[in-house]
Order: sequence, then structure tokens, then C-alpha cells
Amino acid sequence: MPDRLEVSGEEVPIDAGWRAGVRIMRALASAEEDPAKAEAALLIAFGRPLPLAVASDRAGALAALASWLDFNEPSPPPTPRQRRLSRVRAWDWDYDAEAAVADFQRYYGIDLTDPATEMHWWRFWALFRGLPPESSCMSLMGVRSADEDDYTGDARRDLRERKRRAVLPARTEEEALENMELLHG
Repeated sequence: MPDRLEVSGEEVPIDAGWRAGVRIMRALASAEEDPAKAEAALLIAFGRPLPLAVASDRAGALAALASWLDFNEPSPPPTPRQRRLSRVRAWDWDYDAEAAVADFQRYYGIDLTDPATEMHWWRFWALFRGLPPESSCMSLMGVRSADEDDYTGDARRDLRERKRRAVLPARTEEEALENMELLHG
């Protein structure tokens, strides 16, 4: 499993551990609202001081890092529906940590709270993505990202109630308004 990224034609070492991967994902999740978070992601991944190739091509390093976080798999172009639904934040590494800890213990026998638990980010990410639909993590993400337009009647009311119970704290004004509508609308 790779522990180096190519940035500006140079192979650069990266912290490939699962804890670093989660910290990078946390930083990148709010980088759009706070550009300092993108810099934090680079520092987590590549260390301080940043390697010259990274420091001279931050945008390229961020693109390589984002690709590496998802197994360097090319993504097909999203459909309009996928673009609309991708705006919905379905997971928050801070708020949902206990679900991940419980699911890894329940399904894999891996104690993520044990400081001795080490694994490559790709293994962690493969296990996370491989959790069954009934797991807490996948259930939360499924509810949060479900499109209410796909439901009618009682099923729609049930989904809306499950969305209320699974709502994430707002990070942006737009999310705060959406939460208000969900919770009180």
C-alpha cells in the first residue's frame, strides 16, 4: 500500500496511517469554508516543514492527496442528481466517531480506541466502506443522504423523522437553514 505521493514529478513520503487519514479528511471537509484547513491537511499528510515539491505546488499536492484518500480511483462524472445529493453532508468524523468505533469493534473486532491499533489508511477506508448497510455508520449516512423525493406518505414521514434524529450540527449558514427547516419546518 502506497506511503508516497507523486507531487510535481517527485515521490514524497506521506503519513499513511489511518489516524492521519481521518485527521486529513476532517480538515478537508471544512477546507472550502476555511482555506487554512487545506494547509492543515497538507501538514498532517506531509509533515513540517512541507517538502519542497508540496510547498511549491500546494494545489497539485491537495489534488494528489484527495485522490490518494480514495484509493487513487478515478471517479466517473457525477449525474445532476448525484451533484445535488453530494451537497448533503452525510458524515462528520467528529460527531459520528462513536459509530465508527462501535462498528469497527462489532464487525471487525478492531478497537480503534487502542493506541496500539495501527493500519494503513487504505485498509481502514476499505473496511469503513465495506461496513454492511445495517451498521450504524452506513445507516446514518443512508438516512442523511436519502432523497425525500423518492418517498411518499408514511415512508416519507418516517424518513423525515429519521433525518431529524440523525441531523448533524451545522457548519455553514446554509446548513443551519436546512437544519431549521428539517427540525421545525
